[in-house]
Amino acid sequence: MVADPLLGSRLQLLAREKDVSRVYKLAQQYAEEALQPLIDDKRATSVSVSVSAGNPGWAILLIDVVDATGQKQTFKHLVRVS
Repeated sequence: MVADPLLGSRLQLLAREKDVSRVYKLAQQYAEEALQPLIDDKRATSVSVSVSAGNPGWAILLIDVVDATGQKQTFKHLVRVS
């Protein structure tokens, strides 16, 4: 079985990156790309991602999703950065 290149995110690639501000922008971009299918499939009306520095070596993603019924949900996801 071959993995679908359109599914998932590239966030795991950030574990090889230095813990610098550029990485936080990449984390935001990668998360937005991975979540775009929610909007494309009309399961969500909007997705917004913000990123902040966590403990050294970690980025914190805060993801707000407004689903098709108008309900807003917020998710917190930690991403390892070197």
